Amino acid sequence: MKKYRRRLANLSYSLIVVVLLEVLVLGVFFSERNLRREVYSSMKQVLAPFNPGFMHIPPAQEGANNNRESITVVFYSPGTGTIDILSNQSAIEEELLLKAAGQVAKQKSEYGVLSYAKLLFYREDTREQIKIAFLPVSYLRKSEWRVFRIYLGLFSLALLIFYYVSNYLAGIAIRPMEEAMAREAQFVMDLSHDLKTPLTVILANTEILHRDPEQTVSQQMNWVDSTQEAANTMLTMVNEMLTISQVENAQKTLEKTEIDLSSLTEKICLQMDSVVYEKGLSLSENIPVGITVSAREDYLTRILSSLVENAVKYEPPGGCVSVTLREEHEYAVVTVQNPGALIPKEDLPHIFERFYRADKSRTGHNGFGLGLAIAREMTEALGGTLSAQSTPEVGTVFCLRLKNS
Repeated sequence: MKKYRRRLANLSYSLIVVVLLEVLVLGVFFSERNLRREVYSSMKQVLAPFNPGFMHIPPAQEGANNNRESITVVFYSPGTGTIDILSNQSAIEEELLLKAAGQVAKQKSEYGVLSYAKLLFYREDTREQIKIAFLPVSYLRKSEWRVFRIYLGLFSLALLIFYYVSNYLAGIAIRPMEEAMAREAQFVMDLSHDLKTPLTVILANTEILHRDPEQTVSQQMNWVDSTQEAANTMLTMVNEMLTISQVENAQKTLEKTEIDLSSLTEKICLQMDSVVYEKGLSLSENIPVGITVSAREDYLTRILSSLVENAVKYEPPGGCVSVTLREEHEYAVVTVQNPGALIPKEDLPHIFERFYRADKSRTGHNGFGLGLAIAREMTEALGGTLSAQSTPEVGTVFCLRLKNS
């Protein structure tokens, strides 16, 4: 299962990495584009105060985003092919500025890049001269690298965070599968254990019969009867398993009819009268007439029989089992209560699981631990719910809830 968890985590992490890479690329692209716009806007702001005749830099406007130490402003005269450098300090050689200004004068765009000179430019035309602001491309590259490093840092941090998040979420996502596989492994182990005993009895009895082939059947009838009993036990278990499988497969195509739940509940209680009498118990019934539900009669019979038989089986002698039927809004509710038997808290959440038996409190009672599991499956197939509670105040109470027809 760890292998599946690792695969799921790696798959989700790979998808996250792809998405983050796309975000990184798009973020860098749009940031670079916005950075260029800001640079050209700064060049325009620096260029705006200059007018022909001014041979010095005007005072900086307060709050203006200018970079006078990096931006060089010149006036270019197309007629004479000369330039006037208006910046006090310029990191660009005059010869290069003259050549670059001539190239800018030939272009129609207001701004752009001179690749050979590695300069950004922004121009404004006047009547006789052209105002041009130059900025080394290296300034833009430094800003772009700074932005890229920020994005790269955020990308790395996001990768680290999502690595742990993907592993955590993979653990949550795989947990139901782990639980299902654990239940399946436990199911196989329990089934093997319950089949092992009758198989062992059959093999042992068969070996005894082979030792004395001269004896008659009547002389070895005890071994034959024991073998038949073990075989019947196995057959019962196999039939129970087939019942569960049939219920699971029939849930989508289940055909229901209107069932008189009142009459059926009374019938089940009547069938248990002899068992109740033999155990020295009393059976209390509160079953109003005329309550009907939409269900399958064989399913409903099995569910009610399991609940009442379970209550009678575990109620100590002298106790009382109560069966109550009532209506709650659009639901019919059957409760089966046996106050003398409690289910431990640690066992209560598991009593509807297959092959589960609370051996500590129910030692001495036969069964495969499939009765309540089948009852729950059938109830859910009918669209109802089956629940249980067990407290010292009320004992053990099973509650069957089905929608009225």
